[in-house]
Amino acid sequence: MDINVLRNFLMVAKEESITRAALKLHLSQPSLSRQIKMLEKELGKPLFRRTQYKVVLTQTGLDFQERVDNIVKMMDLTILELSSKDRGIKGELSIVFTGSAFNDSAVSAVESFNNSFPNIKLKLYNGGPDYTRMLQREHKVDVVCTFVKDVPTEWDCVCTEDERRMGLVIAGDDQLGQYNEIGLDMLSGLKLVLPEGMLIDKSYEGIMRYIDPSNIVATAEPPTVFLGMIRSFDAYVLGLEPPAGFLEKHGYVFRPLSPMVRYKICFIQNPYTKHFECADLFMNHLRKMLEERSW
Repeated sequence: MDINVLRNFLMVAKEESITRAALKLHLSQPSLSRQIKMLEKELGKPLFRRTQYKVVLTQTGLDFQERVDNIVKMMDLTILELSSKDRGIKGELSIVFTGSAFNDSAVSAVESFNNSFPNIKLKLYNGGPDYTRMLQREHKVDVVCTFVKDVPTEWDCVCTEDERRMGLVIAGDDQLGQYNEIGLDMLSGLKLVLPEGMLIDKSYEGIMRYIDPSNIVATAEPPTVFLGMIRSFDAYVLGLEPPAGFLEKHGYVFRPLSPMVRYKICFIQNPYTKHFECADLFMNHLRKMLEERSW
């Protein structure tokens, strides 16, 4: 399959019209129609359903569109990476990491991108949800890295396969440590230190309904920084599972919530700013890392 034909297919799918797509591609309508028909013949299935006013993707067309979109993005990124030294791509990319999202997975992504595009200057931020939103609204960041329960479909985003369980950090000698899991109904009587984002993020509503607001000792980003408060305030830290080995050396243990609640790291292109080359390069680079399973 010719890469240009695949690009033309994507344009028809976007415009839902061969006529409009042909105008944008500077092709004749018959020529573009022949390309689509040859593509459908090669696949052995129709990609579009023709109506009186537009062409609509069939289910096969929708599946094909998703794959072609990834292929084209990977091809574009590969070409840019191979030619970046000659072209000397320069620019600036700013990324904000919320709370504990700046972990090994995030570091790997940033390092890989920096190695591929050394002339792009990186600006990195870290903070809580309010600080992150302020940076977004003021157009100071291009990409947000955060933990999400459900992958947002309305924005351009790439999620890693790095998942973290939600649970309690408990002092090693606390009797709660004898449980393998902590039931949600057990949270109501506990004093808690929890991430600030849990108070405003709707994805945490299923957990927050079990928590007595009067038992919230403090909010913190990231909450594991304040482990000392566990013993001082007879409290527990509620948050995402820290890296392996981190708690044990400090005399604490982690117990996941039951039923299990999992979150994954997601890079989201800031919807408040216009897309530009550096941000697009970064997002496509992440997709390539996932495709090659080097992440």
